Amino acid sequence: MNLIVIDKCSNYCAYCFTSTEMGKSGKKTALTREGIERVVQFISRSGPNFRLNIIGGEPFLYKDLVYLLEKSMAEPALGDATIFTGGICNSNEILKLKPYRDRLSLLVNLNERRDYRRNTEYELVLHNIDVALNLGIPVNIGFNIWRQDFNYQEILDVCESFGIEYLRWTVAYPELNPSPEVQVLSPSEYHAVAPRIAEFLEAAYWQHIQVYLDCPLPKCFFTSEQLGRIQLTQPKSAAFRSCGPVIDVNPALEVFRCYALSDLERTQLTDFDNFSELMAYYKRVIDEKYDRPQVYDRCDTCEFAEDRSCYGGCMANSAESIGGRESQETLLKIAYQAIQQGRGQEAEVALKKVFRKDAGVSLLWAHRWNIDGDISQAKVFARQAVNRSRTVQMREMATTLLQQLSASGHKQKRELLNQP
Repeated sequence: MNLIVIDKCSNYCAYCFTSTEMGKSGKKTALTREGIERVVQFISRSGPNFRLNIIGGEPFLYKDLVYLLEKSMAEPALGDATIFTGGICNSNEILKLKPYRDRLSLLVNLNERRDYRRNTEYELVLHNIDVALNLGIPVNIGFNIWRQDFNYQEILDVCESFGIEYLRWTVAYPELNPSPEVQVLSPSEYHAVAPRIAEFLEAAYWQHIQVYLDCPLPKCFFTSEQLGRIQLTQPKSAAFRSCGPVIDVNPALEVFRCYALSDLERTQLTDFDNFSELMAYYKRVIDEKYDRPQVYDRCDTCEFAEDRSCYGGCMANSAESIGGRESQETLLKIAYQAIQQGRGQEAEVALKKVFRKDAGVSLLWAHRWNIDGDISQAKVFARQAVNRSRTVQMREMATTLLQQLSASGHKQKRELLNQP
């Protein structure tokens, strides 16, 4: 979970994905101590090994950062915490982290030297990385690619000089309603920038730096040849996947799925008992209702859009697809009711839109084919339900149905054999 402790920042990233959200109130806000208590209570109900990302704005501008760490680290359900920082801060603020270093790490969002307003800011970022490491606090670097002529070698050299073996990267994505001054790479530029990114990943391999992709890309971002090499050298940058809820919580304890979709389905942290409930909510109201991407014309016929293993990168690139389908819960209810009433075709239409792969869905498919008397196909799905079962109750239901179907199949065979 990302906890936004303050919406004030000391950096001026051209690609800033928080600018719209931070500019809404017209004034700077910060998480209160009362808010901290509520967050810690939420963590206590969400553990064990709960992972907390402390983000901003710039977290080191937050006056109660140490208080937050003290309270959250005292909660047994917390596993560890990571502070996401731009690194432009007073080094004394980093020195205050020493008591918490055993369960704390930093992720420094590093830009190229030319992107800082003053060279002294860039040097301060490097100095603060050094300060953190000298305290024994692990540091990773994050790098956002927002233009085609990015200088990856500069970033890799910084990693190497500080002994950083893991680098997080992504292509800068837009917000759903972006600020006009924000600069990102549009999908129309992906084909042109992909070869340079492939070079970047190759160079990182030879410098013994493992590079992992943060926000997913379209599966067609790289050519098959490029992707094959990346799979061999940087497999954590080749694991393209569909997107999932990130969960950002702002200082007022308002919750949104991610910065890119911060205007959609906002809710309150206090409306949920734990993190699992919160994740399930956003999967239900946004992710499950996301239709196939509309990034490229070929998305309409792409098999990976069809099986939902590719969202076309950021969902904000296909805003028109958000809310374009019914939720999984609704579709399963339609299928179940149709099966109860013996309407196999109607059940099939609903089930074809269900992308969940669990024993319950397999059982519904088995009943759907049983309605039409297709015992052979029904048995296939009943067997699948047995294999997918994760509870004793579900396995017993699947086994009982399979036995009934097998008995029915034997009866059909005997009737055929006895025909004159």
